[in-house]
Amino acid sequence: MSGQDIVRRIIDSTKKELNTAKGNKRIDCLNLLAEAYYDIWDEDDKQLDTACMYTEEAYKLAKNSGYKKGLGYSLLWKAQCYGGKVDNNLTNNNTEANYAETYNYANKAIQIGDEIKDYKLVGDVYDMLKWLERWKGDSAKFKYNVEKAIYYYEKPVTTKITGHLNISVCDQCQGNEGQLAWLYQLLATIIASKETIEAAKNQISKAIHYYEMTGEKNSVGEIYSQMGQYYFQKHDYKNSIESWLKSASYYQQAKNKEKEIGVVIESSKIYELIGDFENGVANCKRSIQLAEELVRNNSTHNATNGHSAWGQAFFWTSRLYKLGGDFETALLLIRRGRYYYPNPIDSVSNAFWSSEIGDVHRLMGNYDSALFYLKQFETLTLDRNNFGVISLGYLYLDLKKYDKALELITPYSQYLKSINRIMPPIANCSIIAANAAWGQKKYTDALQYARTGLAYLKVMDGRVLMIKNYKVLSDIFYSLNNKDSAYHYLKLYTNLKDSLLNRQFYWKLNSYKKETEEERKTSQINLLNKDNQLKEQKLKQQAFVKNGLIIGMFLLFLLGVFIFRNLSLKQKNDKLRLQKSLEMQQLESEKKHAELKQQALELEMQALRAQMNPHFIFNCLNSINRFIFKNETREASDYLTRFSRLIRMVLLHSQKKLVPLEDELEMLKLYLDMERLRFKNAFDYHLTTTNAIENSSVFIPPLLLQPFCENAIWHGLMHKEGPGHLNIELNEDNGILNCIITDDGVGREKAEEFKSKSAEKEKSMGLKITKERLSLLNQGSTGGTFYKIEDVRNEQGEIAGTRVQLKIKYKESVEEYV
Repeated sequence: MSGQDIVRRIIDSTKKELNTAKGNKRIDCLNLLAEAYYDIWDEDDKQLDTACMYTEEAYKLAKNSGYKKGLGYSLLWKAQCYGGKVDNNLTNNNTEANYAETYNYANKAIQIGDEIKDYKLVGDVYDMLKWLERWKGDSAKFKYNVEKAIYYYEKPVTTKITGHLNISVCDQCQGNEGQLAWLYQLLATIIASKETIEAAKNQISKAIHYYEMTGEKNSVGEIYSQMGQYYFQKHDYKNSIESWLKSASYYQQAKNKEKEIGVVIESSKIYELIGDFENGVANCKRSIQLAEELVRNNSTHNATNGHSAWGQAFFWTSRLYKLGGDFETALLLIRRGRYYYPNPIDSVSNAFWSSEIGDVHRLMGNYDSALFYLKQFETLTLDRNNFGVISLGYLYLDLKKYDKALELITPYSQYLKSINRIMPPIANCSIIAANAAWGQKKYTDALQYARTGLAYLKVMDGRVLMIKNYKVLSDIFYSLNNKDSAYHYLKLYTNLKDSLLNRQFYWKLNSYKKETEEERKTSQINLLNKDNQLKEQKLKQQAFVKNGLIIGMFLLFLLGVFIFRNLSLKQKNDKLRLQKSLEMQQLESEKKHAELKQQALELEMQALRAQMNPHFIFNCLNSINRFIFKNETREASDYLTRFSRLIRMVLLHSQKKLVPLEDELEMLKLYLDMERLRFKNAFDYHLTTTNAIENSSVFIPPLLLQPFCENAIWHGLMHKEGPGHLNIELNEDNGILNCIITDDGVGREKAEEFKSKSAEKEKSMGLKITKERLSLLNQGSTGGTFYKIEDVRNEQGEIAGTRVQLKIKYKESVEEYV
């Protein structure tokens, strides 16, 4: 239940109590209602007006009755009423007058509180005044009121505070602890912003003390998280990691997995920066475990609509494996992580994972694959989310395309400096520029770039990037014939490089030892199980011999009876054996017949797939012909490029009964992009997968989804006025792959009116073939598949599109994951 829900429940119960309350009890109820409405007041002035109404009634009753406590709190709420009107968000012309009235009533409330020794009342007054000064912008008075509120809240009370909102409940609590924790945290923020976090450590310790008293583990985690961020900005990595790990511990105690993921990921950035991939990987595995638990346990989130931090868990783990030299594992992790973004096909998410995949391919020497993923960053506008610019810059260096590297990285570096971007990306830009200028033999420019990068790296202690910077400095000085400086930086480069290589070696060795130890333990368990089995078998044999001697005598007695009976039944058994033999021959014949039938089904399905390819190729060539006929050469070229990629994938899988879902979706995206290009972006599409589907481990028949999407575009969306929308949603349920293809086109009835007989014949061929394939799949061994087509209706009951539902029993390929 949220805080506002609790307050509204208090309002409802207090209003009922107010109906019968009299005397001082009525005054207390009115004050509590005023407090409650002030608590939920945000931008709605009706709540402020309601609070002021209850305040005024409480004030009049308390003033006439002489009930000082009730009068003191009504004076507090009258001050709050005027203070609310000082807020610049309200429309009034009496700001200064309201400000003066606020202090007038506040001072009277303080006087009564001191008189009756109700320190909670006085603390509440100063707590209210602090926000008044925050609105007014007087930082000195703001800090003064915070300190005064703390002073009064920490005074001992004769009885526990009750009857008000936000009361702390614990065995040692007197009621103000929650508010004291928040005030100390606020005071620490004020001090740290003007001085340092060390100067605010006393306040931080106090805040943590009070939060722990009230059991607010989340709030303690937040404090340590803020401390970690502060130390990180100061490049104090030791204290930063220590603070973030403490924060993660408190979030873990509070079972706040999303917050815990966040701080674990923050600490992973430092591990990468300083090259500590051993601790970094161990740290990141915790974040991956949390992400998978959230997907598994939270029905409202899954791999495609979860928080982006879930994907970052895989992203930073991948970067640490890449730093450790395990590129294959890094590639596997980043491919898994991209599906954890809220929208895996939006521009930011796409850039995020494309950059990392491209860089891993670069380090593996797969330059064509790297260029495929990174080429998109060459033409993108300057944006802080263009993560792949730096990866593409390093790729151009590897390819010795120094001009392109400088053209790409120079404006991006200037942009990062203009927005005060964190140092690692700027240092990377300087290293790329230095290497590119050195490659062009512009040694003076190269030296300037390298020294700029070195200055950033020394400030942030970026040891991993320092290796690259020392290397280019050594190369530059050698080219300038400055052998002493070249040797100096070569020595620094070698020391750091050897240190990193040694860490990589010992990390891989430890990983190997762990794997060996696990294998040894497994072997020992197996041997122990075998030994136990042998002992058990020996005991069983001994028991069998003993029991056999006892039973043997009894069997001898029965033997005579059995011999006589067996002789009489022998003839009957011979007849039964003959009959059973005949039945077995018949079953064998039926089995061979079923195998021949299955072979016939597979041959028929291959024939249908063979029909599918010419039909699909004809449609694509027809589209290219239209572009050429209209003299749209650029569109034709773009379309032909996509077509060639698609055809290569179609031909590659044409002889396969099953293909990975990942390949099927990639072919489908290529086809949809071609259709969008062909029809001038007359429609858009969205493809989402849910339930954490592992696309590379799900196998389905090829070209199964494309004909239904083609049918939706040609017969539904193309006849619609205005832009159309096509949604493809995939989810898994107990071994069944569910696919829902929905369009907001004209619907089947209108489509029949628009289609000419010739067009219908041409466009229905792909869907007809696919229906025959589905029919065969239901009979074949590849798993049951069926579909249903229905109209989509809007709230008025009118047809607003078409929905196709496919259910496919897919095959699996389980892959071990680190």
